[in-house]
Amino acid sequence: MKTFPYSYDEFCNHFRAMSIVRKYETVQLNYPATGPVLEVGQSKDFESQSLRLLDYMSQVINDRDEQAYKAARLMSAMMFLAANKGAFMSAGLVQENGEPDAPVMISPHLVKAAHHFFGAENMDPMMSVSAIIELARRFKQTDAA
Repeated sequence: MKTFPYSYDEFCNHFRAMSIVRKYETVQLNYPATGPVLEVGQSKDFESQSLRLLDYMSQVINDRDEQAYKAARLMSAMMFLAANKGAFMSAGLVQENGEPDAPVMISPHLVKAAHHFFGAENMDPMMSVSAIIELARRFKQTDAA
């Protein structure tokens, strides 16, 4: 697969947009072409979330290969963060307010660490939960200095 630069700013913009993208009930692939309009409703399954993300990427990126590349990287990062939310909460990098379907507060240092691994052209084989936590803590110390 062809690779594309994925800057931290662009990654953050896409990451922030997911709070809106998750609410898409219809998606159109190949935007702005006349691709099929698909009804995904309020489903939160992987397929619906993937279709929403691909729709969004087609609206903000022209090149189809770049859309797919960045959608895959962003989805991988989001899935990794979600799957390891408990560890990140224990490390003080994620907070919940206890309400169902309420937004989760994610430390900007954790997002920056996730980008370091998932946004890199060649994904680091040393990437792990502990490596991301350690890097997020280093980013926090650097910002505090």
